[in-house]
Parts: sequence; structure tokens; C-alpha cells
Amino acid sequence: MKKLIYLIALLAATSAAEAQVIKELSPTKDEDGYTICYTDEGAANFAKAEKYFEEHCADMTDADWEYVNKLGLYEMSGGYFDPVGEGCSWYCGDGGPIKITASNRLANQGDNNYEEKNLHDFKTNTPWVEGVKGYGIGEWVEYTFKAQNPRITTINIVTGYNKSQSAWKNNSRVKKLKVYIKGKPAAILNLEDTRCVQSFEIAPVTDANKEWTMKFEIVDVYKGDKWDDTAISEIYFDGLDVH
Repeated sequence: MKKLIYLIALLAATSAAEAQVIKELSPTKDEDGYTICYTDEGAANFAKAEKYFEEHCADMTDADWEYVNKLGLYEMSGGYFDPVGEGCSWYCGDGGPIKITASNRLANQGDNNYEEKNLHDFKTNTPWVEGVKGYGIGEWVEYTFKAQNPRITTINIVTGYNKSQSAWKNNSRVKKLKVYIKGKPAAILNLEDTRCVQSFEIAPVTDANKEWTMKFEIVDVYKGDKWDDTAISEIYFDGLDVH
């Protein structure tokens, strides 16, 4: 009888697990599409604007500002590959991870490193690259947050090696990411194959009493033209409890 009860309970638990479907999320866009996208032409224009500003910063006129604005440089811009800029953001409320770990990473190549810290350096041209043979399916990165971290409502991702169009195409890009929040599967993020910041809205999350984690696991990829190494250039956040 005990064995029968155990088998019934096991079957019930298995059925419940199978019935639990993890929700799949697509990136949000405004009416014009993605807000931030990257191109080689855009990077070149921004560099031209920076040089012009350095040469004329002491006496910038309205016409000068109009010129550099057209090239993509604004008063509160960071670098071209800085998606947050110099203005106040969610991070002003002391948000953000206190630690980032990864299942592995590609070995350094000359001056280039592909460590997981690159995922949250506010530079979308410096990637984490997984370091296993193949496309890195099942490899992961995990962010640890402090207790009472400002609530997260948005996950922002730049997939691929975003240094240039050729680097982005030659390396593999993430197509699907499985998100675990506090150790439990929470969602599948369906990424488009684009050099844009892709934003995913989630229910507000934090923990009032202890440190907690958010893990991102590679589920599927867009294959690179030359290499199977899979790269992610940035994962950063937005949310509540600031301003």
C-alpha cells in the first residue's frame, strides 16, 4: 500500500511538472521599433562627432550642437556603445548585481578578454563568450543581487559580439535564453537576430531579506558565419524604487 501511494504521488508530481509551461517572452518595441541599435556607420559618425566636440567644446554654438546631434552625440551621451549614458537611470538607486558568475568563458586572445564581467560594464561592444566546444547550449551566466535591491521590471540584452558587423555575423548569437529567478525557471526570452538593445518586461522582482539570483541559460542560437562561439555583449536592467 505504501508503495502504491508513493507511485501515485510520484505520478502526480510528474504530471504537475509537465503541465507547468514556462512562459515565452518577446522583446518590447516602441512604435518606431527598437530604441537603440548599432551599426558600423553609426559608430563612425559618433567618433566623428566626438572629435568635433573635442575641438570646439569651448565655444559650441547652436549650429555646432545641431551638427553633432545629427551624428548621434548628445549632451548626456556616454560612448557610442554605452546604452545607459551619463544621465540618471535605475542604477542611480544603487541597483545592479553584486556578483556575476558563469559556467565558463572563452580564453583571452591577446588584449581581448571574454569574461562574464563584460556583460555588465555598460559597453555593448565587449562580450562574454562561452568557452565550450560547440554552440554553448546549456551554458549560463548568473547575476547575484543584494537584499532589498531596487525591483527589476525590465531585462535588456544585446546579443552577439557587437564590436562590429563582421564580428557580430561571424560569431554565434543567442536565439533563446532561459531565465531562472531565485533558482526557479521563470521565462524563455526569444531574441531577434539584430544588433539592437532588446528589452523584456517581467513582474517586479527583488528580495527583502536575502541575496538572490537571476540566471540566464543558452537554449538556442543563431549560428555564426565562421565560428560556433556564442557571445552576449550586455545584460542590464531597469525597474522601480528610484527617483
